[in-house]
Amino acid sequence: MKALILFIYILVDISAIKSQSKIITQEISLPQAIRSSQKPFEFSSLARWNGNILLIPALKDITKPLEIFLIPENEIAANIKSGASKLTFSTMRFDLDSFKRYVSNILGYDGIEAVTVVGDEIYLSIEVKGEVGAKYCRIAKGVIDTSNNSDKVVIMNGLLDISRNVFGTKDTIGNNSGFESLAYSDREKKLYAFFEDRDNLGRQPYYIIDSGFKKASLNLLNESVEDRLSDVYCVSGKPEIMYGISSRYYKKDYCRSVIVRIDIVNNRMLELGQLCINDCPFNWEGIIAFEEGLLIINDNKNKPDNVQETKLVYCKLPK
Repeated sequence: MKALILFIYILVDISAIKSQSKIITQEISLPQAIRSSQKPFEFSSLARWNGNILLIPALKDITKPLEIFLIPENEIAANIKSGASKLTFSTMRFDLDSFKRYVSNILGYDGIEAVTVVGDEIYLSIEVKGEVGAKYCRIAKGVIDTSNNSDKVVIMNGLLDISRNVFGTKDTIGNNSGFESLAYSDREKKLYAFFEDRDNLGRQPYYIIDSGFKKASLNLLNESVEDRLSDVYCVSGKPEIMYGISSRYYKKDYCRSVIVRIDIVNNRMLELGQLCINDCPFNWEGIIAFEEGLLIINDNKNKPDNVQETKLVYCKLPK
């Protein structure tokens, strides 16, 4: 009887999922050097700086070039409009010494997960490997140095450690979850760092980091749509409104990703539409506002059983 009830529940759940509206996306034709599955950049975030959209790799291996890719916004806009315009890109590198000091020296360092840029200041959320028992995740900050016009360099200069034990269980070993999302409120002059998982009551934990980058207060969003929140961005001038990507992975070949609207004041998350369902081998990782909609990127991979090219898509902002 219990098995029958569970079977009926699953059917109802999946039926309800399929009834949701599908968001129509338009793929952006990325340069081959960026989209190639032969180079698993594992893009984790999107940001905006100086008229460019920044594509940020996870940079897990610090023996390889520590670079961010920049694509001019006007070229992306032309590509969306015509579908034929080719994109160019440049790179911005991290200063290795400061990157090691403030970013990669954390216990269990496992790459960059989220990035936000404010003027020439840059903030990074760092992921750690759960099997080493790391108690903290790290939010690091730096500055984009443009004194040499031909060489843009990110120099890291500060950090803030925040606890991974957001659920009070003190179970940090084996749990690889961290703060997948960073958003900056230009009105409040504060950072929001969202934990990727929700608790067993469906609440989404997040920290608010003060403007001095010294204090962080833990909060809980009462409602969450799916199991994992992979990225968010804050609407300019409206610190209470954010948009993000929420996903659930049922099994290896079946998942569901949706676009959500986060209302901090009313403490809730609302689903706006499905990005993909049952056809989503891509792990959608980065989101940012662009023109009348959103740019979204996946993290490409190059593994024997999972080869994926980088995919950047545009969609109109759901109403």
